[in-house]
Amino acid sequence: MKAQLDLFETMNSSDVGKFMEYHQKYPTVYQRFKQLAFDAKQIGHKHFSARGLFQVMRFKMGGEVKDDGFKYNNNYTPMYVRLLERECPEFKDFFEKRKSKSDETIHYLTVNN
Repeated sequence: MKAQLDLFETMNSSDVGKFMEYHQKYPTVYQRFKQLAFDAKQIGHKHFSARGLFQVMRFKMGGEVKDDGFKYNNNYTPMYVRLLERECPEFKDFFEKRKSKSDETIHYLTVNN
């Protein structure tokens, strides 16, 4: 499954490019984030911290920078939250959100099989 993202129209093109590059290079970050969110919901949480999920991922997968330069980037947490909300509307109120550039800029997520 290949995800093509058209996002962040009003954000700085450099920021958009950095996120898109990261998201495409490390698709498992979103997959792990999504799985942990479902796990938290399944055990009864009505609300949870997205940054907390990133901390769990760091703990489980190791937080140090890998040889290929990979590290979990907190700057992208709001974008992953909004991607999850668009893909899985049941998460709309699961994460507390602050106003973010990504509120105004995420337009759609198209999934091509």
